Amino acid sequence: ARHYYEFVNIITNNGLPKFISFDHDLDRQAWPIYTAEKPCLTGLDCAQWLIDHCEKNGLNFPNAAVHSTSPTGGPLIYNLINDYFTQKRANG
Repeated sequence: ARHYYEFVNIITNNGLPKFISFDHDLDRQAWPIYTAEKPCLTGLDCAQWLIDHCEKNGLNFPNAAVHSTSPTGGPLIYNLINDYFTQKRANG
């Protein structure tokens, strides 16, 4: 997926993949029209959507990696996913 909306569409229509590798800075050219209703969203938004989707639907979060070279965005995605699993372990 090259942008948030494609990411959501692929998973909604095809189910969870076995593995996802997250990038923070997604392709602005792949979704050329940005508005308040459809802003330029990042890989962090994709990761948050996936966490919410898995929780809402009783699904296991797939194996994942963060390949982003963004010095701030990559760690944000990693920490979000790590915190999710830490909280799940704590809540049993």
